[in-house]
Amino acid sequence: MADKLSAAAIRAAMTHPVAVQVMESVDSTNTEAKRQLSAGLSEPLLLLAETQTGGRGRLGRTFCSPEGAGLYMSLVLHPDLSAERALSLTSAAAVAVCLALESLTDLRPQIKWVNDVYVGDRKLCGILTEGIADPISGRLQSVVIGIGINCRHASLPGEVAAIATSLEDEGASVDRSRLAATVCDRLNELYGGLSARTWLPLYRTRSWLDQKAVTCRIGDRTIDGIVLGIDDDGALLLANEEGTHRLFSGEATVRPQA
Repeated sequence: MADKLSAAAIRAAMTHPVAVQVMESVDSTNTEAKRQLSAGLSEPLLLLAETQTGGRGRLGRTFCSPEGAGLYMSLVLHPDLSAERALSLTSAAAVAVCLALESLTDLRPQIKWVNDVYVGDRKLCGILTEGIADPISGRLQSVVIGIGINCRHASLPGEVAAIATSLEDEGASVDRSRLAATVCDRLNELYGGLSARTWLPLYRTRSWLDQKAVTCRIGDRTIDGIVLGIDDDGALLLANEEGTHRLFSGEATVRPQA
């Protein structure tokens, strides 16, 4: 998979065209997207890079971005949503990645709440959604949806290599420009039906954590329980002896079976 990203090829493959910008290297596509928003960007934009020198994940983690080994992209949108509805955009993005991979490969990926896409027991893709809200209304002015998909096998740090996989590792080969266009198209379709929650049944059928025993960390506290599923607002339903908890954010870790 020695393909080079091509803005022209991405635009040609899109059915829902947006502006496309490809860079050789950037600190982070999300960070660059926010710089362009600060400079006045007001239109949708798909921003991609061959490598990131400071790729970012959730909770301040680093997202390893070896050159040419992944699809590192950020989609800038300008929704009219409350900040609380940003979870829906992350969920829709995860579904869009799954739909794109299902249409281009034989893989059947699943979604690990809230923002990771898995194949089997290994992480293939991470998603980081960042919003810019109006300081008075609190509503989202713009949102940056960062998506990182591992495409080729690459040397990764030990703690990352232990849980990561790639399309190549899973026996799949996809042109990255075509994959970028397909993910963007699927996400734009789901974005159009965001208020109707068209992503929800697609998310539920791909939920990787269902019926698993997990520990969820929310800030400084942890909750153990069994995952019952995803509710109508995209929250994780976690059951334990105290009842059923609705979690909108956090980090879920599967507990080893005794």
